[in-house]
Amino acid sequence: MDYNEATKYLYSLTNLENSRRFELMRDGYENVKKVLGILGIDYKGNIIHIAGTKGKGSVAYFSSYLLSKFCGYKVGLFTSPHLLKVNERISVLENGVESNISDEDFTRLVEIIREVKEKYSLNLTTFDFLTVMAMYYFRVFQKVDYIVLEVGLGGRLDSTNFCIPDVSIITLIDYDHTSVLGETLTKIAYEKAGIIKPKVPVISSSQRETVRKVFRKVAKQNDTKVFFIDEIYNILDVDISINGTESLVEDVKSKEKFQVSFNLIGQHFVDNLLLAYEGVRMLCDIPKNVLQNLKFDIKGRFEVIKKKPLIVFDVAHTPMSVDVVLRNFVSLKSCDKFDLIVSLMKDKEITKIAKVVSKYFNYIDRIFLLELDSNDGSKKLYDEIRTLGFRNVYKFKDFSISKDTLVFGSFRIYEVFSKI
Repeated sequence: MDYNEATKYLYSLTNLENSRRFELMRDGYENVKKVLGILGIDYKGNIIHIAGTKGKGSVAYFSSYLLSKFCGYKVGLFTSPHLLKVNERISVLENGVESNISDEDFTRLVEIIREVKEKYSLNLTTFDFLTVMAMYYFRVFQKVDYIVLEVGLGGRLDSTNFCIPDVSIITLIDYDHTSVLGETLTKIAYEKAGIIKPKVPVISSSQRETVRKVFRKVAKQNDTKVFFIDEIYNILDVDISINGTESLVEDVKSKEKFQVSFNLIGQHFVDNLLLAYEGVRMLCDIPKNVLQNLKFDIKGRFEVIKKKPLIVFDVAHTPMSVDVVLRNFVSLKSCDKFDLIVSLMKDKEITKIAKVVSKYFNYIDRIFLLELDSNDGSKKLYDEIRTLGFRNVYKFKDFSISKDTLVFGSFRIYEVFSKI
């Protein structure tokens, strides 16, 4: 088997990311747990488990970076989805430097796990299979010190929920995948809180009160505590520019003030970095002064593709995350209007996202909608935006961008715009 054959086999399995048939998650993580048991892979301890609606990818990366750079650990990072190549999902960080799994190791792992799957007639989805691959790679091939696991969808039934972590982190909760997780924030919160384990501490983003109540209740049931980041730190000031973000932060308990600065753009990254820092601080002694002048390499998260004209790409696809990226982009701009390019799957909260976009109509010249396939929500978004009174909305066909442009939505369009 070569690499192309390995990836072809992987995607011949049930791929929920493409089929959107999330009802097939009902088996949860049990099949993953069975395979790990057969392979003799330990899934207890030395793990950070991260769930949430928005920001969990950056929190996972920040946690891995801090553990490797300032605690001296070799760290395995499992995240999803990928932007260009599936290997991006399985990586190892040493001294803050990330290396994706090689094609050779990827292929070998597919062979190993396929053999077990077929021998024991086990049903694994594509994401289940990748989860097992990551654990085997980290524990056996790389012998890492710590593993950071990002939840794929929800939490309670997710493939990664087999683990017994040292700390659980839950990022900001918003409306997403409501057909699977529930139509209300309370229902969504219960699904996310499914990663809370007995006596394992939980660090959470600042949340709406309805979500806080759910997390506190589930934490109490598991004889543990949940710590909300806004009860630990106050963000006093934030300054963003094309070169990055600087922030003044106060420790709520000690009243100590300290600086946070890095090359990414946006206050939400300050929130996410503090969340990761607090989680890592439970595992090693790490001073606050390391949070200055950090250089991160995160693709697809308010990534500046080009400076002149300014082209920014973000994978925002929830109402709250779309609001954040639009607000950030407007704050970087002069008085000139900009273009917006959007691609969203049809299972997203399109009506709510359109209403968010409408708050920024005065800053937007034209809106282009990029249609990818039958799962695309462009038609509905077009109708919603027109209904809200914006007329300069078109199908996107011309890839020559001549003015400042914000691109947001599906991970699947990154390859197109990263090459501009």
